[in-house]
Amino acid sequence: MRFDIAFFLCCCRSFLSSNGRDDGETFYELLGVSPKANPDELKRAYKRQSLLMHPDKLAQKGQSVPPADRDRFTRMRHAYEVLSDPRRRETYDAIGERGMKWVEEPLSVDPQELAH
Repeated sequence: MRFDIAFFLCCCRSFLSSNGRDDGETFYELLGVSPKANPDELKRAYKRQSLLMHPDKLAQKGQSVPPADRDRFTRMRHAYEVLSDPRRRETYDAIGERGMKWVEEPLSVDPQELAH
């Protein structure tokens, strides 16, 4: 494990949800892959999900795209970006989405949010 993650976990574990996971859908669940998926499996899953969820593809089929579906597609795209980068994936696996947000953009997290 990288030293920066180990230090973060040592100092800040109590602020993170259990096992570093948020209450919502994990990035792996969003893409429909296992946590042990290799880069090729991630890429295939992302392409498959993109065809199903992309707002432009849905609009071409004549389906309306509610804001919730647009947000889910954006989150799925972010999940792929994180999981396809080995360093970010290691960070995500160790501290979850909430912890990653805190590490990558420390000033974007409200301290009151961390206390809950």
